[in-house]
Amino acid sequence: MSDKIFNYLNNFLNKNLSKLKWLNRLVAIICLYLLFQIFLNNDFSLSWSQNLLIFPFILLIGYMFQSINWSLIISHKLKKEMIMSWFLSLIGKYFPFKIGVPLLRLTKDIDTDKADTKKYFLGVIYEVCYQMIAGTIIVIFYLITKFYNFSFVFALVSFLIILLIASKLTSSQKPLLLLTSSLSYVFYILGIYLFLSKLGYTTELDIAVAYIGFSIVSLLFIGSPAGIGIREYLFITFFQTQGVLENSEYLQIAVLIRIIFVFSDFIGYTIFKIIELTNK
Repeated sequence: MSDKIFNYLNNFLNKNLSKLKWLNRLVAIICLYLLFQIFLNNDFSLSWSQNLLIFPFILLIGYMFQSINWSLIISHKLKKEMIMSWFLSLIGKYFPFKIGVPLLRLTKDIDTDKADTKKYFLGVIYEVCYQMIAGTIIVIFYLITKFYNFSFVFALVSFLIILLIASKLTSSQKPLLLLTSSLSYVFYILGIYLFLSKLGYTTELDIAVAYIGFSIVSLLFIGSPAGIGIREYLFITFFQTQGVLENSEYLQIAVLIRIIFVFSDFIGYTIFKIIELTNK
């Protein structure tokens, strides 16, 4: 069933890619404009400390699980080359339409006559779908546990254990792919949670899960490099209606989290670029 869904998405993108590009351009530009207006209408200041640089390394653990997910999708096993290509493609998502992501992952096959570009583009679709499924499940778990006053950590750990057991009992890779994607989001949420705790916020878990939720939505908009503008606008607009903090505080949170993720991308790319150059 899932293979049919992924193949349908692939065919849909092939037939409608040009239209989707223009639609995503329009949405990205509108969100950036509205975000700019929010900045102008609020007394915004940015507080930064070098102590905050520890948190990208927590996010890098999440990146490692996502790179493992990519290796399993493409090679059906752990391969160092696939993990390296994932990290080396981190800068690709800042290209328009994120076209750099699949292209930069063709590191091993691109110099041969057997380069299977279709496999890599389809692999990116698979990866994004598993990201959206895993992230959505975690956000739903959080909302349910919050509504019923139940332990979110217990529910999340139980879910991960079930996926681990399922991956051991079945020959299908789907539970393992969902597990690795879920673990990546666990560390994203943990990194944001600890980051906001360091800044002194008391609703850090609510904010962290909400940011992840809007990150998942931004995955749909390939016209915005790394979801810039869309993710922040949705995040700030949502919290404007909550009245927990001042608008300017959410502006600062959105910008700082974005900086942390960009810095994480830079660190991950740099580390594996050095490894690549060292191995030559």
